[in-house]
Amino acid sequence: MQQWFTERKDKAEKTSTILTKKCEKRLVALQAESTRMKVKPSCAYEFEVVDSRCKSFVVNLNSRSCTCGHFQLDQFVCVHVMAAIGIRPHLSCYTYISPYYTRDAWLATWSGIMHPIADPDSWSIPATIQNQRCKPPSCLKRPPGRPKKCRIPSIGEYRGSK
Repeated sequence: MQQWFTERKDKAEKTSTILTKKCEKRLVALQAESTRMKVKPSCAYEFEVVDSRCKSFVVNLNSRSCTCGHFQLDQFVCVHVMAAIGIRPHLSCYTYISPYYTRDAWLATWSGIMHPIADPDSWSIPATIQNQRCKPPSCLKRPPGRPKKCRIPSIGEYRGSK
């Protein structure tokens, strides 16, 4: 477990991009795909994006929403948002991506330390704990067959036997 944490922490520290490597690759792919879309601005923050299949999507950058739903669900820009951001040179796609995808969040994930555990023979256990006996949980065995009905019959319902 210690080695696992250390390897991942080292990998995160070697990353020089704003986002994780996987997210940066995804961003580049979305950027390439977004160039084939037609963007019609409605105002400074709202756009209609038409994809190659002539399907229309509404992107609102202020509310961070797209009618495809991926932008809200993943908190990562979708291809429609990338297309909308592409026609506004002063906007950066990084501002619309959740901080969870950043290198800093990745580093924080692996920032903990896994301390080594010594041999159990060298542990110092207090006598009060050492003398306690741990009993297994009591479990009731279920009876065989289908459980009986526990519902309350309605007024006027016949309660006869079969």
